[in-house]
Amino acid sequence: RARISELGVMRVVLPLTVALVALTSLTYVGAQGSFHYDEPDEEYDDDYVIDEEAENKFRAQRLHDDAMKMAIDGRELESLPMFAQAAQLDPENSGFWSDLGVTQMRTNNLDAALQSFQVADEILPGQKLIQDNLNALQEHFDWREKQAAAAEDDEGVSTQGGTETLAKEL
Repeated sequence: RARISELGVMRVVLPLTVALVALTSLTYVGAQGSFHYDEPDEEYDDDYVIDEEAENKFRAQRLHDDAMKMAIDGRELESLPMFAQAAQLDPENSGFWSDLGVTQMRTNNLDAALQSFQVADEILPGQKLIQDNLNALQEHFDWREKQAAAAEDDEGVSTQGGTETLAKEL
């Protein structure tokens, strides 16, 4: 008889326990579904939102990664605005500024590259990669100056030769 009454109690308690758990679960799910929508006049609770700085860093990293893939594929001009946006979204990331500078240098936008490398150097002074990039940029500036000087010399010679030829004809 004791065994029968234990089974009888179990038959009653077990279904009640299952029903109680199910009811609790349904109530919890229902309350979770109305989060922040049932009181539209109250301010939004920022505790449940990633802060803006973290969101910007996340977006910047994704942009940078996509830009890097494009640049590696030889599409530097297409990647340039993405590198710039990544640097703007996470302005304290020296790597973003440095990669922007490299891309600007590769697209022959040397003055902008200098500015980007200088920002990177301000964030992380003396970092070897940034210094190497600045040195490479200086080589580009030196080459550009030599080309400009050679072009001036060529113009001077042709003008002078033209003047001499014109004088002989007169």
